[in-house]
Amino acid sequence: DSEDHCTLQCCYDLNGEPVTNSDGWHRIEQKYENGKRVQNAVFDVNGDPCNCTCHGYHEKIWNYDENGKLASIIRYEVEDEAEPGAERGFRKSVWTYDEWGNTTSNIRYDANGDAILTDGYAKWVSTYYPDSDHEKTCEYQDALGNPVLNTRLGYSRVERAYEGDTLLEKTYYDENNSPVNAASG
Repeated sequence: DSEDHCTLQCCYDLNGEPVTNSDGWHRIEQKYENGKRVQNAVFDVNGDPCNCTCHGYHEKIWNYDENGKLASIIRYEVEDEAEPGAERGFRKSVWTYDEWGNTTSNIRYDANGDAILTDGYAKWVSTYYPDSDHEKTCEYQDALGNPVLNTRLGYSRVERAYEGDTLLEKTYYDENNSPVNAASG
C-alpha cells in the first residue's frame, strides 16, 4: 500500500506453482487503515478460506477506539466440513482490551452464533490494576455473564494482590463466591 505495508503474500515453488506453506496457507491478505493493521485473512491454493495452523484462525480483525488504541480483536476460524461438499461456517472469537492494552475478556461462538463452552465456561473476564499489566481478577462466566466453575481449573474466580511487581497472594473462589483450594491461575 502507500505506506509500504505488505498487503498480499503468496507462496510458490521453484517452478512458479502455487503451494501451501508450513503454516497451512498459500495466500495472506492484509489491510491497513491510518497506519494500523485492521484485517488479515489466509487462503489455500484454490482461493478458499483456510485456518492458519500456527494461529488456528482464517481471519483476524482489529478494532480501535476513537483514540487509536486497540479495543477488540475478532478472529474467525473455518469450521471443519461435516461431509464432503458441505458448506463450512465460521467460528468467531472476540477479544477485548482495556486502555493499557491488557486483554479483558474472551468469548467464542460457533457458526450459529451460540457461545461455545470450554471447560464449563463460555467466556472469561479480567480486570487489571490501573496503569499495569498485573491482572487483579479473572472470572469464568456463562454466556449471560453469570459466574461458573472452570471444570479444568476447579475455580470460578481468582483474585491477585501485588506489591509493586511482586505477587503477594492469590485467592480462589467457586461460582457461589466461596473460597476454594486451587493449584493454578
